[in-house]
Amino acid sequence: MSSSQLGDLLSVLNDQEEAPDSSVLQDFLFPPFSGEVARAPSPCNIIDKEFYAASPKPQQGSSSSLSTEKAECMGSPLYIACVSNLPIAVAKLIHMGANPMYRHPAPHGDGPLFHCPEQGYEACLKHLLQSPFSKEEAEQMRTKDFKIALGQALPHFEAGGRSPLLLAACNGHAPIVELFLQDTRCQAWAEAPDSFGRAPLQVLADEMASLAVESVKRKELLATALLLCAHLGIDEGEKEVNGMIPGAEEAKTASITRNKILRSRVLKAETARKQELRLKGLSLLEQHYAPRHSFLYDPTEVCAAMFKTDTESSTENESAQSPAEISDGVFAFPLANSAFCKAVWEEIHHYEKFVRDHPDLGLPLHERHDGNLGNLQDCGFLPLLEAVEKGANRAAEKAGRPPCRVYHAFLTRNFVGREENAKFKVHCDRSAVTINLCVHASDDLQGSTVGFFLPKGRRGRAVASPKKDEENDDGSAQIDPPGEEERVLTYAHKVGTAVMHDGSCWHKTDPIERGSRGSLIVWARLGDGVCGERDCGEPMDPSWKFCKACGWLRPVSNGSESALPVVPA
Repeated sequence: MSSSQLGDLLSVLNDQEEAPDSSVLQDFLFPPFSGEVARAPSPCNIIDKEFYAASPKPQQGSSSSLSTEKAECMGSPLYIACVSNLPIAVAKLIHMGANPMYRHPAPHGDGPLFHCPEQGYEACLKHLLQSPFSKEEAEQMRTKDFKIALGQALPHFEAGGRSPLLLAACNGHAPIVELFLQDTRCQAWAEAPDSFGRAPLQVLADEMASLAVESVKRKELLATALLLCAHLGIDEGEKEVNGMIPGAEEAKTASITRNKILRSRVLKAETARKQELRLKGLSLLEQHYAPRHSFLYDPTEVCAAMFKTDTESSTENESAQSPAEISDGVFAFPLANSAFCKAVWEEIHHYEKFVRDHPDLGLPLHERHDGNLGNLQDCGFLPLLEAVEKGANRAAEKAGRPPCRVYHAFLTRNFVGREENAKFKVHCDRSAVTINLCVHASDDLQGSTVGFFLPKGRRGRAVASPKKDEENDDGSAQIDPPGEEERVLTYAHKVGTAVMHDGSCWHKTDPIERGSRGSLIVWARLGDGVCGERDCGEPMDPSWKFCKACGWLRPVSNGSESALPVVPA
């Protein structure tokens, strides 16, 4: 459903005096198509379907299934009406059987009974409470742990385990807290602990610790706390609450500890989820996909093919071991022959076409924010990437640099008329080492060069951006990036030649003027370091300040734990 259709639907619901019949909702949610008409058979089915229900589902393992917050799903009609704070629409949808217990499929798991209390939408909430849900259902309503990417800043983690009442209380919405306390189905929330084992009163006391005594926010929290005290039969409620408020330093230390625990919970759950999807995707690949160039999937054959020269001879390409430092920390070296690069280009596109032509198979396909193909390591191309790693490490050894280990790769495609070409910015990568292997360049290629700028430490400072989901590893960012006057190199790619540089190196792709070009971009860690957490053992680059699989903080030289990282792993 488009945003305009959504607006029309909500307008109908919020303006009509009587609840519309099922045909009205059907026309909005399931408009007639040419050919076969697909409509839900009843109002209840329509109401509890996500808005994308009438559209093709994303492939299993696609970017939207690995990162559900990117799924084109706006939620159920009731949820959207609550988010839009449309109480009349909420009342009509509840009357027609909409489910207030609905949970959005994205990682945040938001729903009507969470959103309204948190935002203070009292009128909408009153209608939700008219729904005949049970006390047992209410007791199960708890928020989920999830991660929020805040633009250029570090990710923010939201704790799960909070009841709707606790959401309202922590936001100072006393009238809503009172509504819940008057509803026998919701009264258990008054004592329901959060995910750290804190009762609602203690949560409020902890929140008050960081606020000035006379601040409006603290007074609002105190008002909600006093409502809870009255409900729980606590005499001298204000004295009781004030006695629970910790000192400022104690509260700060406890908050940091909770954040560490929360981050670890979220990252462990995210790692397990990704691994489950990865294994499922690779199993489906083995069952259903027939490669065009099968040698790319064989660890032995792919290395032999890549290191051949472009002559008829099968002699290994010795030049791949002779890197040239074309700028400070930037090395170029022949890595693969042209026939090999052509096979890589063809195979990845063959795979993409097969997956798009067979969405019912659920094969993994990861489309990046810029339309390119990401997470190739999860699409069966790991043998190819390990061959690139082997060649790059030969070159690194020759240049006196440490070996690296690949962990992520994507394919870039630049051609005239591509809208994303105009959005390329000077940036640094979220990798220790980046390997850029040109696998395609048309005969008429003009432009699409890569500019390199003064290195980190000599100008500005790079901070990686979590603006895109970290699962895709496609975010990059800059704080005060260098300008064109600080460009030190303009590099023209050649098929089969790789460029290797530190992830902290400032660079950008220049506009393409004619033809097309494609590169296999591989991100790598340095060395064989692993996380120091006892039960983790995931790979961890020496430069990372925390493990992105479990959240373990690397100790600093004085023996204490490091602060939150400047550059996220």
